[in-house]
Amino acid sequence: MGSLKTASSLMSLLSFSSTTSNLDNASVNKIPTKVPRGTYEYDALPGARMIRLLRVHRDETRTDGLTVSLTPVELGAAPPFYAVSYTWGPPRLSSHSESAHPPAEQFSPLVVRAPAVDKARKRDSLVRPLWAKVTRRKQPYIWVGENLRNFLVHVCKTPEWTGRYFWADAICIDQNDQVHRAKQVAMMGDIYTAAQKVLVWLGKEEPHADVSWVFQEFIPRIVEVETAHGTEYLESIDPECTPPDSKGIIGERMCERWQRTWLAWTDFIADLAWFTRGWVIQETTLKAEDDVVMLCGSQTYSWRDLQWFIAISSECKWRLILDNRANKVHGRGPGTIWRTHKRVRRSQRARNVLTESVENIGKAVAYDEITFAPTTPEEIWLSRVHNMLAVSRGMSFGDDRDHIFGYVGLFAKFLPEGMENLIVPDYEITVEEAYKRASVLFLTRLPLLSHLSRVSGSMKRRRYPNLPTWVQDYSVSPGINHFQTYNSKFRSRRNPSGISGALFDASLTKSTRDPPRPVVDGDALILHGAMVDTIAEPLICYSQSSFLERVLNLCARWDTYAGSSAREPQAEAVLRTIIADAAFLEADTDAFLTIGREWLALSVADGLQRFQAATTTATAAGTGRRRRGDPLLARLLALQDSHAGARFLPTLAEVDALRRGPAPLSNQRLKNRYHEEYLSNRAGRGLFTTARGYVGLGPGIARPGDEAWILQGGKVLFVLRPVVEEEAEGEEEAKDGDEGQQQKTEKKQKRYNFVGDCYLHGAMYGEMMTDEFRERMGPVVLV
Repeated sequence: MGSLKTASSLMSLLSFSSTTSNLDNASVNKIPTKVPRGTYEYDALPGARMIRLLRVHRDETRTDGLTVSLTPVELGAAPPFYAVSYTWGPPRLSSHSESAHPPAEQFSPLVVRAPAVDKARKRDSLVRPLWAKVTRRKQPYIWVGENLRNFLVHVCKTPEWTGRYFWADAICIDQNDQVHRAKQVAMMGDIYTAAQKVLVWLGKEEPHADVSWVFQEFIPRIVEVETAHGTEYLESIDPECTPPDSKGIIGERMCERWQRTWLAWTDFIADLAWFTRGWVIQETTLKAEDDVVMLCGSQTYSWRDLQWFIAISSECKWRLILDNRANKVHGRGPGTIWRTHKRVRRSQRARNVLTESVENIGKAVAYDEITFAPTTPEEIWLSRVHNMLAVSRGMSFGDDRDHIFGYVGLFAKFLPEGMENLIVPDYEITVEEAYKRASVLFLTRLPLLSHLSRVSGSMKRRRYPNLPTWVQDYSVSPGINHFQTYNSKFRSRRNPSGISGALFDASLTKSTRDPPRPVVDGDALILHGAMVDTIAEPLICYSQSSFLERVLNLCARWDTYAGSSAREPQAEAVLRTIIADAAFLEADTDAFLTIGREWLALSVADGLQRFQAATTTATAAGTGRRRRGDPLLARLLALQDSHAGARFLPTLAEVDALRRGPAPLSNQRLKNRYHEEYLSNRAGRGLFTTARGYVGLGPGIARPGDEAWILQGGKVLFVLRPVVEEEAEGEEEAKDGDEGQQQKTEKKQKRYNFVGDCYLHGAMYGEMMTDEFRERMGPVVLV
């Protein structure tokens, strides 16, 4: 196995403040500075809690009509100031180049003049050295991006901002001093908390009148309606308000204009680069929602109302229906509205985590034995940090290290008394090292292997391919939901303990008070576990018709499920696997029958409608031959005689009645609870079968030969891929006979790439954890 890390070396690996690397960084360059260096020389701030504030001054001698001044202040004694939240690059995504950073030509010089310092303050020992230096300069300048400059011009032209103090990171932090930058980034949580308001700058371009109408008239009206009449009323009407609400509650004219403007407003939000910024979460979470103001050109919008509207739209299913309509009717990309709403709601998710965390500072919360969740103050803090980092996955930072360091200010807000922050910004280390240190921290100090579930889904599109497969690439969106992380929503209607509503617990962690913690040895992660089965056939289907056809084929494969000792019908096992045995099913099999059959009937009928429409169009145009029938009908017909699974499947009569009904059926399906879980679970995942007949839901990148494992301390199963390593030169000659071949085989079997977590029907509640299986559990090495 090789030597393991000692306790002292492990602590060195966990320390973010260390500047030594534990990775082979020969091929990894340090992150280059993205801001050109100007002639302005930042003076060192004399106090650990000092910041710089800027003011904007009219200067008609300058082309842009302005200059700025910087004033060092103690944060705790700072005058009233406004923190600016903005994009370093263009404010519109449609204006972005393929580069992740603004090109050099988007920067221009900004003159920084000497601050106004009166005679009394000149004598002050703290200010005198700074004043003396700055008065000797002749029009020193720094480089700023075009979008920030436009904000400064806006301030200069707006009388109400005259003489005010602002804080903007690109100007108030010396971006070329990595040590200073790290200290200021660690203080950003306190800076945004201390600000009077946060000003969200969305760009100088004036929005269309319809966009402003939605922000300033329609959204506040919907918030009022939801407050007075509840979400149920909004769910009962069409999200385009067509026909207008029968009770006239929203208003006929308002509904008519919303019908004309909702798509333009959605396009506007979707094109705002600000919502993709990782810094947004910290900048908007630490202030009350009323203290965050959005500025776009000369218009002002309410951040609080936008948050409420997005939350209401999600709860009353408007988002799902409008997303489907934007795609099918208006030609927008699939999931456009879903992605847009997700961006807006990230800060709300972070606010919820922050609020809950602050309320529980220092508390060793006593979770019950079934969940066996983090219980010590350190574990609870790390768990919250882990969740906060997950919120930012897929958002953009100019420096990918800030996917870890960018929220240190938030982390400090719920740090238990007497505990030091375990994550300290260090811009002297590489991105790979920052990500590995974070992963080691979570793996070795959090129970339940929750970090591994977070890794799922990012393997295929990693930006940093040299990372070990068990380390998260925090710079990319996982594109997948995590069964381990979100297992509070997945409950069983029955389990070996007879407990209704139990959470996943594949390795029976509740019966092992001190499961072995992972061990890190260089780039290897050493765990304990045993293989359950080998994946035989991944069923990755992207078209709905093909997916449904394969689901029906899988339902018909056997009468009873191979992974159940209770003679569970195969059709029931498949339908439960698709939604990972979701919580709403609970113990009521009849309720599942009703909801599951309705979803399958609606899905098949919708597929038949689409098939009929496409066939009719092709025949009329003479571009295709008319097919005799759809394979969905043939497969469903074959299943009608299956006595074991027939009751879980719709009849031909039910499907035909829906097919002949009004089109489209998509809205009905979107409101089906089974369909909600299907949409939640299908992203980045696919059904698979194993060699012994198990059915599972795993990562979309799984392939035949991958193995489903139970790892000790894990709530769910994990998919691992055996690594076949080439012998070092000359090693083959040194290994002779059967003994050498056996050593070679053992070496190959003990090293795996991590693929992701998975749901395996019949193994999620400890069913596999027999004495015989426990005896098979041993070390497994992930690389």
